[in-house]
Amino acid sequence: MHDQSLTVTDQVKKLIDMGYYPFQVNGFIQDCIGTTKLDQLSATELETLRIELDNQIRFGLKCQTLKEKRINRND
Repeated sequence: MHDQSLTVTDQVKKLIDMGYYPFQVNGFIQDCIGTTKLDQLSATELETLRIELDNQIRFGLKCQTLKEKRINRND
């Protein structure tokens, strides 16, 4: 369970580094598992959250790529 928690923590940091605000990340977490208290989650809840945060990271990266392509096209 500790390793999954670290993975979630790393994912949260990545989302913030990508430009999401902490309140947005907390909203993702709240919507996914009903709480933002990561230290009280079961292994199943942590895995569910890890998958959802991974999906959000992929979506964010896709959006960044599309934005960069649009900017480069306008140059």
